[in-house]
Amino acid sequence: IIETAPQPEISLVQLKKITGDSIETNISGPVRILWGGEKLVEGDGIYQIPIPQIPTENDLKLKKFPYVGNANTNKFYPSTSQFARCTAVENRRFFETKETAIEAGFIPSKTVK
Repeated sequence: IIETAPQPEISLVQLKKITGDSIETNISGPVRILWGGEKLVEGDGIYQIPIPQIPTENDLKLKKFPYVGNANTNKFYPSTSQFARCTAVENRRFFETKETAIEAGFIPSKTVK
């Protein structure tokens, strides 16, 4: 009797292109892609995977300031929140305190405590 070790299956995740704020992927084989601890995609197919959480040079500024305002909505958010990270780079305004954000005409979002 010849025993062979089980061979792991190989899945192919082809990153095709970046469009807007998502990556287009072609997935073949059994795979599960987790993003932020939640199930995002599972199985074969072409998927658009959102990437606003991938840190860029501009996103690193979020760590320097506790609050980020959205110039489109005039609301401000904690810089660690998803809402701050999803704010378009050109609409971001950075604040060191709640008071300076309010003085600049921004309204605290429900996530500001």
